[in-house]
Amino acid sequence: MPAISVVLPVYNSEKYILETLRSVVNQTLTPDEVIVVDDKSTDGTESVVRALMENHDNIRLISLRENSGGPATPRNLGVGAAKGDFIAFLDADDVWHSQKLEIQYALTKDTNVDFVSSRSWKLLSERAPTESNLIKNRMPKIHKTTMVTRKDFICRNPLCASSVFVKKRIVEKIRFDNRKEFVAIEDYVAWRKIHDSVIDFSLRLDFPLVDYRVHENSISFSKLRMAARTFRYLREYHANSIPMLPRLILEFLGYAMCGTWKRCVREIQKEWH
Repeated sequence: MPAISVVLPVYNSEKYILETLRSVVNQTLTPDEVIVVDDKSTDGTESVVRALMENHDNIRLISLRENSGGPATPRNLGVGAAKGDFIAFLDADDVWHSQKLEIQYALTKDTNVDFVSSRSWKLLSERAPTESNLIKNRMPKIHKTTMVTRKDFICRNPLCASSVFVKKRIVEKIRFDNRKEFVAIEDYVAWRKIHDSVIDFSLRLDFPLVDYRVHENSISFSKLRMAARTFRYLREYHANSIPMLPRLILEFLGYAMCGTWKRCVREIQKEWH
């Protein structure tokens, strides 16, 4: 069986990192390595990781000397250090369902698709993972999927980063953009580039395998800041389009409307993606 690497960037994640790592090491399909890249934490994050390493020899810790200012650089370093054929991404305050890797690896075998993801549940910061819908809901017997193509990235990000399971060779071609103006949207930029130029489509499982934690300290919490960064990216993305300005304005307005609609649906369904 091909090797599986998990890439997990952390920064001052002491409050949540233990539950996050437990959701990885307790997978029904054990990953060959869990690469934790510590982005110069100033709290007890590193101590928690090292304590867990004593009982789990597949956990590797990479400690950065300076904080990079966002998850792009730690993710890129993790990809570069990974030995696995597949890479699964996870953020330091999110939690996986125990069958996530098993289900997604089986999907790649059954379909020969090298990039898969899933839906995810919103988990409020004050709630424990055991209180979430992810734990309460049973896995469906039939794993329905949705095809994700380059068109699905117009006006929105259809993927949760912590749900992505992908062949390493794909993310080696398109790395995460570590420019500060793209912090919090670097995953969207990478997934869009991959679907534009590397693959024709990916598959997204139509049920959640991830708890996506939402709290005030999230770098994506400020919607106005996210909108400004998305506008800068779209201006760069459409720079060579003819006509450029109408396409830029239309997509940005679409992004704003999609974001508002998703927020309303999320409040009703309690679902993030």
